[in-house]
Amino acid sequence: MTMTNNDTSGYLKYLDYTLMSGRLPRNIKISNNNTISKNAQRRIRKEYNLRTTGKTKKQARKIIMDFAKDLRGGTSNFRNEIYAYRFLAQSFNVALQPIRRAIIKKRNEEKQKVLISITIRFRGWNRSKTGLFVLAKEALVNRSTTIEQKNVDKWIREQKREVLVMFQDSPFDKSKVEVVKKNSQNVTDPEPLEWTPIQIAGVMNLDNNVENARWCKNRNMCVVDLIQYRYANRKGFKKKNKTDELIEFWSTHHIDKLSITGYEIDYDIEDKGLMNPNKTGYTLNHIKVWCANFNVNMYCLIDGELVDHFHTERARELKNPPLVFELKNNHMYPILDTAKIKSITNKTKSEVEKNIKSDSQQQKKEKNPEEMDEHKDTDIQIKFLDPNVFASTKNNTYMEYACETMSQDNLMTYPAKNLTLYNGSLSSFKLGENKYLMIKDVVPDEKCINKTQLLNNRNLRCIKQYCLDNNIQYTGQTAPFFIQPYMKDLRLYCSSYYSKSVDKALNDGGVKMRVHYGAKNLYLGSEETMWKSTMSELWNYVLCYDVNKCYRSYMECPQEDWMTIGFQEEVRIWNNDKAFEQVELGLYYIKCANNDLFHYDNWYSSAIINYALKNTDIEFTIKYWIKGTKNDRTLLKDIIDQIKDDYTDIGLQKQMINSIYGYLMKTTNSKTLMNVDEDINRVWDNYIKIKGRKNETLDYDEVECSNGKKLYCYGRKIKTKIMNQNLPMAIQITDGGNIALYEMITRMRNTENSVLLYRNTDSAVVGYLNETDKELMKHKMDKYVNKEIGGYSMNYPPLLKDIYKEKEYEFRHHHYRYTEKKWNDITEYNDSDDWLDIISSLVEEGGGMLLGRAGTGKSYVCIQGMNALKKSGVKCKALAFTNKATIQLKGSTIHKFMTIDKNGKLNIKWAKEQAKHIDVIFIDEISMISSDLWKILAEFKYYTNLPFILIGDYRQLPPVKDTLLGASMDWFNHSTIKYLANNNRIELTAMKRYDIKLWNLLEDVWENDKLKNETECFLRNITPRSIEDMIECKNICYANSTRKMINMMVENHICPDDYIEIPYEDIENKYNQNMKVFIGSKIIMYHTTKCKTLKKNEEVEVVDYGNNWVELTNHNNVDKFRIEWKTFKDFHNKFLMGYATTIHKSQGDTINGIINIFDLNMIRDWLCDKRALYTALSRAKCLQNIRPSVIF
Repeated sequence: MTMTNNDTSGYLKYLDYTLMSGRLPRNIKISNNNTISKNAQRRIRKEYNLRTTGKTKKQARKIIMDFAKDLRGGTSNFRNEIYAYRFLAQSFNVALQPIRRAIIKKRNEEKQKVLISITIRFRGWNRSKTGLFVLAKEALVNRSTTIEQKNVDKWIREQKREVLVMFQDSPFDKSKVEVVKKNSQNVTDPEPLEWTPIQIAGVMNLDNNVENARWCKNRNMCVVDLIQYRYANRKGFKKKNKTDELIEFWSTHHIDKLSITGYEIDYDIEDKGLMNPNKTGYTLNHIKVWCANFNVNMYCLIDGELVDHFHTERARELKNPPLVFELKNNHMYPILDTAKIKSITNKTKSEVEKNIKSDSQQQKKEKNPEEMDEHKDTDIQIKFLDPNVFASTKNNTYMEYACETMSQDNLMTYPAKNLTLYNGSLSSFKLGENKYLMIKDVVPDEKCINKTQLLNNRNLRCIKQYCLDNNIQYTGQTAPFFIQPYMKDLRLYCSSYYSKSVDKALNDGGVKMRVHYGAKNLYLGSEETMWKSTMSELWNYVLCYDVNKCYRSYMECPQEDWMTIGFQEEVRIWNNDKAFEQVELGLYYIKCANNDLFHYDNWYSSAIINYALKNTDIEFTIKYWIKGTKNDRTLLKDIIDQIKDDYTDIGLQKQMINSIYGYLMKTTNSKTLMNVDEDINRVWDNYIKIKGRKNETLDYDEVECSNGKKLYCYGRKIKTKIMNQNLPMAIQITDGGNIALYEMITRMRNTENSVLLYRNTDSAVVGYLNETDKELMKHKMDKYVNKEIGGYSMNYPPLLKDIYKEKEYEFRHHHYRYTEKKWNDITEYNDSDDWLDIISSLVEEGGGMLLGRAGTGKSYVCIQGMNALKKSGVKCKALAFTNKATIQLKGSTIHKFMTIDKNGKLNIKWAKEQAKHIDVIFIDEISMISSDLWKILAEFKYYTNLPFILIGDYRQLPPVKDTLLGASMDWFNHSTIKYLANNNRIELTAMKRYDIKLWNLLEDVWENDKLKNETECFLRNITPRSIEDMIECKNICYANSTRKMINMMVENHICPDDYIEIPYEDIENKYNQNMKVFIGSKIIMYHTTKCKTLKKNEEVEVVDYGNNWVELTNHNNVDKFRIEWKTFKDFHNKFLMGYATTIHKSQGDTINGIINIFDLNMIRDWLCDKRALYTALSRAKCLQNIRPSVIF
């Protein structure tokens, strides 16, 4: 190899290695003790073309050392030839690195060919007479090819040029060609974040951050300015960061002490052609190179989220301050607040990397979007809507108003929570020390130009006065803010939680379309002019009446009990073909072509159904119904009375009471934290992040301000479903209002030649033939006119120009058709030996239910399946209702895993986070799961869409004290459980654990009400058991009283002289009793240890003990585990006596030895509970191990 020494650069150039070389050149190996082998020495001489053949050792040594000295430079000699060889080897290896890298890179590129398809959009604009550009043409062109990866960018540029040429003949004043789709993914040519130039000057300041003028010189070199501001005067940084050029150099070169020059170029930056960032702009990769050179940790945030970092522990050792900044507007905004820096940087490297991989770690429970932090805005200046600024916006939207305000103040909102949309609307935003409200301040009533403005003005005046009188800072509070505590309690203790079938029926937007609004279609022709003309003639003699506080009157005096719908209820088909006079409490879907009372086809309360049956001849057909649960009729009246007691201001009372209906009607919430940026690429970065996510979309608005700045407003809109809701009550109120409106219209039309012209929620306009008829009806209606709630008020009719026709049936009716989801029974597999096929099928199908009698190998299938999935990289999580059931699957309880709060609610943010770390969830012993946990599991699936595999046996015991269980006594065919299992089901039928006699006996017990003679004889052969029998065998009983008796008898019989007694002195219950602790005493864990070594309901034995401690073994994986207690009460909170157990506690166990089963007569004759009988019998492995028993 020939070498040349470049005096100007110090770089060594190797002339005979080319990128076409088929062989990758190897480094010269330097031994660990810094010696050079003979082979390595020969190679060095060959590579450097140093000829020593025929020379003496002394001559050869001189040639080597002189060459090394010349190459290194300087006058000092090497100590010996080994040092010279070592230097030459190091020099060779350093110079060889870029060559090796280039060869490897080229080889990889040659191997990689990709299929690339793009959609190119052409847009051309022409300038209008007003000077604005108007879009004249837009076209999409699709192109695709198979090409080497390295040539993709070049090919895309060529295609864009070709598209531009295609439209050259069309004269456009302005045109743009951009890629909008790449391999089916929406893009707009965004630069990858790490290569995005950071250089824009003149950008806006960022709220809650240091002003640009403090550190930035506004010269398109914000990175250099920040480094100089933050580090230029620090020890260890001064010399190499004095000038812009030095910072540029150390942002493109790595310090390398092994190199002859002491540095090495960054080849990735060189490949991108970004070696002059002072001109082209710095990127995150430039910043990382600089940070690596000077041992500085870097943390880059976008919209408050950590997106990139450089981390080295050496930086902390040297106590170098970290470089922390927000990247926005293609500009750096440094974070200099010490507390904020520590919150970001006080993490290990692994913690930081984990933070970047996931957008949000488990956080505190998300607040209700309705619960705005208005009351926390203390010491902030309130600004009302400025009409002049609002009028200057292009489309008169609140988002444009916010952007215009930012532009005028040269200050951008930050963080995103300061510009938040709740349910799609912007009510306020914070900027600097000001909070801007999207409402006008109070004005004299006479300045209001319409009724709506007048009402809003009076409401605002009322709330501001209340805040003033009660020494509360007004920060934009509205009536819903004050009503929250009352409705929160209602939703907590009296609300509906739907099954999947009910949820699908009611959580459809069309269900809420139930208010009469608009002018009646008089069927006078299809022409709008004819309709308007006829309406104008009829409008000459009209009366208009309102129902006073229409909805409030029903809330205070409902026609039926307030309704909630329980989780256990399903949509039912109406099969009552006989005539009926009334229906029971519930919701009913009817088909109706008449809208005098109803709103065509929709769901209605039983109250309006019964009213129609009794008081009208309206024809309708009931198709489906949902049974309701009764609640006290005074429920809402009590809330109204409490509001009247708590708030003396009549105006505020009225606003709060009026907001109750809206609160009840709400079924979803949405929240969007809006970010603002001058860089369009950040918008598309966010779009790509959330694309395909459930319940998440991108809210986006592009605003051009009056000063020419273009701001891009974007945010992740997260939609949450209100699981505990009160829609059935809201339907009752709406139906009650419609009944009141119907009755008022009936009275108004109680004469010939009258016609209903217009309705609006609680008011109606009726036209008459002449003035005489009109006055006659007015006289009749006077007796109903009063100021009482539910009475009538005469009002002015609306202006004819402001009304429109009611929508007719095809636009107004709500279409619904109930279809029961059937199980997809996968019958190919019924043997646990097919575990791989079973688990594969269920996972591929998106989840499923694995059923099987005790002894068919359900747990075996799950254990083997989970192990196989984990080996193939699929992350599994095993859950169960009890700690005991989790032991075999090595999982956790549902309660523990789901982090359920004290109100039984799921943390939504946490749930979404789990979807990033789990692929499949297994849940065992599902027969024991209660309705409350099924709700949580369904909600978890709703937000994560993870596949569930449910394992259980419907023959075994149901959950204890589940008040929602119906006649079927299980949840196995409930629509929500089908949803969790994705409607897939496999049942194991091949016997694995039992002998054939026990198998047949269990089959007889479950399938037949009248048992076979041999089964009956076996179960009736109940024998008294001696103490010795109880000691030697496993004792299972139904009643806790029996369990306590057996425990006491066995303990007294086997207790040695050496023991300690732990009396139970607390309130008597069915679990605890006096206990004696001695070596060999049996205990059942009544709690799970913190380290999860021993779990609740696990059976253990004492191997040693003291006055306040025991050492326990479970005869499995724990030999000695020490547990201490402080008091007797503390002891009994941790342990139960373990010589007998209940059937419920034994569920899931497989017992090898003989089992004494007690209370069989109670189970069969008194309780008639074949589930308990089946569960008890199925704990054994063979029939001969079962002994029907009695104590005496």
